Amino acid sequence: NCWILFADAMVLHFDDLSVAARDRLLRCQALAAASGVPRLDALASAWLALLDYSRNDFVSMDRNVRRAVEVCAADDHLVLSRATMVIGLAYLFAGKSDSADKWMRRCRAHNSALGDDSTWSSTLHN
Repeated sequence: NCWILFADAMVLHFDDLSVAARDRLLRCQALAAASGVPRLDALASAWLALLDYSRNDFVSMDRNVRRAVEVCAADDHLVLSRATMVIGLAYLFAGKSDSADKWMRRCRAHNSALGDDSTWSSTLHN
């Protein structure tokens, strides 16, 4: 089940930042796409984009963040908050603070719509 792969990836990631989390997310993304579960496809893609950013794999990050945004629903604030955070971080890394601020404001707007403290915490940490 693709949801189990996603849950397993989250445990691996938050337990010790295991590289195995990325493998689970890739499998989850592929299975969700093949099974017609766009919300999970988008969620896995957004998380993959964040892990790709952390690995400095900007080509894969770009591909995954684009997939997340293309596949998710317009009101999927969970996916959009993670995706916009990744875009903001990439602009910040590139030294483009004005563009980074624009994307981080979008991230905060999605976080507000969620009302989710853990997503806020992640945004503040990054």
